[in-house]
Amino acid sequence: MGPARHLAGRLQSAREPKQRPQDVCGERGKLFVDRAFGDGTDSSAITAAVVKADGALDIVIIFTSISQARQLAQIKGSDGRMRAITNRNVNTNDYSVRDGKFTANGNATPWQIRCR
Repeated sequence: MGPARHLAGRLQSAREPKQRPQDVCGERGKLFVDRAFGDGTDSSAITAAVVKADGALDIVIIFTSISQARQLAQIKGSDGRMRAITNRNVNTNDYSVRDGKFTANGNATPWQIRCR
């Protein structure tokens, strides 16, 4: 197969302009998240993706750069913005986001917008 094909621009908080993840389809149709942040980049495999009954997109990503598998769930608002509902370490079951709130401070996760 040829070079990676861009599938869809990922959405991010406008407060984090240095991190611009995007989904790409690489060799043999496997799906990856490519991230560029600060002086670094990484590419991580998406190993599972399911659309739940409530419409949330639930994915599992293997982040080899940080030695973690993470489960992420996002919902899409009526205006097209996305919002994280769940973000957890699959191996330890530690959550950074649960029920749409950051576990560190209880604040609601922000609606994300497409940054250019």
